[in-house]
Amino acid sequence: MKQEFILPKGVNKITIEIDKGMAIITVGKAKCLEYHNKLTNHIESSPVVGNMAILWDKADPKNAIIATLQDWESVDINVRYKGGGEWFDNAIRFRDEEQYNAIRGYETTE
Repeated sequence: MKQEFILPKGVNKITIEIDKGMAIITVGKAKCLEYHNKLTNHIESSPVVGNMAILWDKADPKNAIIATLQDWESVDINVRYKGGGEWFDNAIRFRDEEQYNAIRGYETTE
């Protein structure tokens, strides 16, 4: 038997527990995921809806933008992010101009 469920906006965590033959499904927000980003060479955080984020397409990081993350969606095994009214392949939580320049491929001078 297959059942599909529509998840509330902003949900990014689903827990399924089997207890006495019954499935208990809990939905909510996962804690922010942190990972090493090759473009910035720093530990970065995945943004959640409402965060300021740097958004860009894999094929064209020079056109990255800084905007509030408006939405995200899973497409097959990929995630798409919406900011500034457009959809992008990648997003990280904004921290500073150096990070933004690293994504865009610009050298920064200190």
